[in-house]
Amino acid sequence: QVKDHEFKLSYYNEYKSYLRSKSMPIFHIRTNIEVPDDFIAKASKLAATLSRKEESRILALVDDKKKLLFGGTNEPAAMITFKSIGLKVEDHIGISKGIADLISSVGISPDRAYIDFHSPKATDIGKSGTTIAELIK
Repeated sequence: QVKDHEFKLSYYNEYKSYLRSKSMPIFHIRTNIEVPDDFIAKASKLAATLSRKEESRILALVDDKKKLLFGGTNEPAAMITFKSIGLKVEDHIGISKGIADLISSVGISPDRAYIDFHSPKATDIGKSGTTIAELIK
């Protein structure tokens, strides 16, 4: 009976992990330059690749032409948030490299951007009138 319980618990944990892998990332880029119209599509595809989640689950936001100073100058710069349930610390460097390539493509030097990584709990993200935690039960 213990082995049966362990199997059910293992299956349940795998199922919850699978559902979490299908939920959320939020990729928000704020910059003081104007970016091309196709930049948001590139950002969405990159977020899917970097998070290893389906693009249909990605929320990409790009706020361009913002008042933003970095180091006291208004040279091209960005403030970026990458948020995803289950985001692992060991993935931060790879994600940072991918984002650096993306922003470089529009003239923002990677040393003029900060990336704020978040791995919220499923109870901290709302969707469809409830939370992700309730949706993955």
